[in-house]
Amino acid sequence: MRVRGIVIRDFPVVPGAAEELIRAAAAVNVSNVHVNPPRWIGRDHPPGELRAIGAALAEAGLTITVDLGAVNPAYWPNDDLSDRDGTRARIRLLREAALLGVESVHVRVGSPESRDDPAVAWEAQKAAATRALAALGPTATELEIAVVLKTHEEMASAEALAIADEAGEHVRLGYSAVNLLAVLEDPVVAARRLARRVHTVFLDDAAMVFTAEGMARRLRPLGEGIVDWPAVLAVLPAEAPLIFDLHRAELTVPLYREGWIAARPTATVAEILRIAAAATPNTPSTALDERRRTGLALLPALASIAPGIASNTHRRAQQ
Repeated sequence: MRVRGIVIRDFPVVPGAAEELIRAAAAVNVSNVHVNPPRWIGRDHPPGELRAIGAALAEAGLTITVDLGAVNPAYWPNDDLSDRDGTRARIRLLREAALLGVESVHVRVGSPESRDDPAVAWEAQKAAATRALAALGPTATELEIAVVLKTHEEMASAEALAIADEAGEHVRLGYSAVNLLAVLEDPVVAARRLARRVHTVFLDDAAMVFTAEGMARRLRPLGEGIVDWPAVLAVLPAEAPLIFDLHRAELTVPLYREGWIAARPTATVAEILRIAAAATPNTPSTALDERRRTGLALLPALASIAPGIASNTHRRAQQ
């Protein structure tokens, strides 16, 4: 059965200790929780304590994955002058995560602000991130932990795929459709492009609206945005865990700004037009509680979708 999970911040009340986490996960019927340091790792917990926490989670049938944040030493170098790219710090976190039974850790490269900052070229940021991710290869392979690079709001799917391919087989991809909308990519097209390297799928939905600067992302319940999730899941790996991930940032997409499109050479007219055709003059974001309720209710049905099925879009076209 496909793993179903949730990002820890998206619980109605964020749990603290392992026992609270186990109860909270059972209450919403998920078997994986996506956590951030310093929730146990990175806090000088003795190895025996980490193993005990991992054993308690395993006994309850609960796994965790860990978000290590940004890997971008060209833009955000480590404070430790002897470890400016952060490799030693990340290796330490990987070893601590392994004691908890973690099977994957998740990372991103930057932010829309870092990409558009003329002080540090985006190509330099990607190159530094690729080197830093490649440096984790021996440890990640030894520990059998996948390093999952999430499609984030600053990065095209082709860029994420190129980084993963260059960094090594230990680097996989986390597919986030609402982040792909922020770079004006068709989520289904991107899913086909990334499928061979996708490890995790982050579930959320959004509408796109027109603004004076171009478009903006408005966050919606699953099934009420423009992401065709059945079509996406029909091409992504059947074993990829589904992680319920409620985004907060509405995010402006300033495609009318001079140079914005030129700085994103993988953007295509066809995909931009498809998103524009689905955009609305003014669709508001939906309250967090309603998005959570709708998403959790849909998780079992989405988990049953296997690659190769006909999508909603395809079925509608046949009617």
